[in-house]
Amino acid sequence: MLKKKLLLLLMLFAASFLFAQTGKQQDKVTMGAYTIKVTTNPNQTYGYEIYEGGKLQVKQASKPYFSVPLGFNKKENALIVAKWQVSQLQQGKSNDTFLTVEEAKKQGVSDDDLQISIPKNN
Repeated sequence: MLKKKLLLLLMLFAASFLFAQTGKQQDKVTMGAYTIKVTTNPNQTYGYEIYEGGKLQVKQASKPYFSVPLGFNKKENALIVAKWQVSQLQQGKSNDTFLTVEEAKKQGVSDDDLQISIPKNN
């Protein structure tokens, strides 16, 4: 009976470890020579960093298609925009290539990150 409890406890620990690792891996994506890291801003919004060969090339804490410093509400949207920016870099364009709201929508950014919304402080 003790062995069964111990085995069950070990399996639960292993499952929780694997789940935690999966979540962290989604915050870091590699595209060729580039690595994208999704970051969390102090106000619980998201941004991203793009590295090439381990060297930081882009640090974006806000939505690049607005002139106000508001981060992404959803981590997935930060990753979509970061992937778009990497694709621009891979095509030889500069890292300050302008992204429009229309292009962001076309890339799949959800509507809640295509509007200017001030995050609520708790």
